[in-house]
Amino acid sequence: MPPKPSPVENDEDIELEDEAVECEPCPEMRERHGTSKKLLPPADIGQEEAIKLVGQLLDERHFTLLLDETGTVGTPEGGPICTLLKNRIPKELLDRVRPVIRAAATQQVAGGNRVAAAGAGAGLRLRADGSMSKISGVPGLIELEDQDYWRLEPARDGTVGYNADTTRAGQKYPCRQSAWTAKARISQFSAMCELAATVSKAWRESILWVHHDIQMEKASKTHQDYVIETSKGITPFTTITCNKSWRTAAHIDSGDLKQGFGLLCCLG
Repeated sequence: MPPKPSPVENDEDIELEDEAVECEPCPEMRERHGTSKKLLPPADIGQEEAIKLVGQLLDERHFTLLLDETGTVGTPEGGPICTLLKNRIPKELLDRVRPVIRAAATQQVAGGNRVAAAGAGAGLRLRADGSMSKISGVPGLIELEDQDYWRLEPARDGTVGYNADTTRAGQKYPCRQSAWTAKARISQFSAMCELAATVSKAWRESILWVHHDIQMEKASKTHQDYVIETSKGITPFTTITCNKSWRTAAHIDSGDLKQGFGLLCCLG
């Protein structure tokens, strides 16, 4: 029997191409990735100058480029600094989570711990008897300057999910449910978990997907009692901070995974 013919006559004629074929993404894909518009600042002010902005309320004096539609701001080298994704949360879900967030954000910002975010400086806290304590924080309402008083008087915040272990005023606190989560109705917490999953999906589909995958891997190695999850699985988040009726000053969030990415939702 003659040998079966080879599909190629000469192996030396085989040429394997390993170069990637570049295809221009369609507009729908660029919108999903967050790259339908790209802004490239001419220079980077650097970390040292950026840190000087902490605690300040940023305005038009602090920027020259404005991103107000889906798109990405990149570094001079081309890496992403931030991405804006618009209209990614369904209206039906927004309508369900707004009242939940309002219920969760009940702590007064004035007199609280978020000094940089409040943008009103720091001061020693007053005890209930009127004496001065040794614990610093955001000044109380009666200690604020007029412009800060009117800005922070209605300001409230709160956390949904789980708080990391901390030491405050010499007292150690273990990982735990936030106070609101411990007493929330199942339907309320479920809505917030659904919000977290929706945001995670948009993040995973964006140009920042590498950071999503790193944070998801970290979440998978975290004790599952302290990770926000839905019936479909875990999300890359442990905590959702809810801000109501105030605009934060420039600040650096503590406890975030450095290899991840900070996410902010504006619900309107």
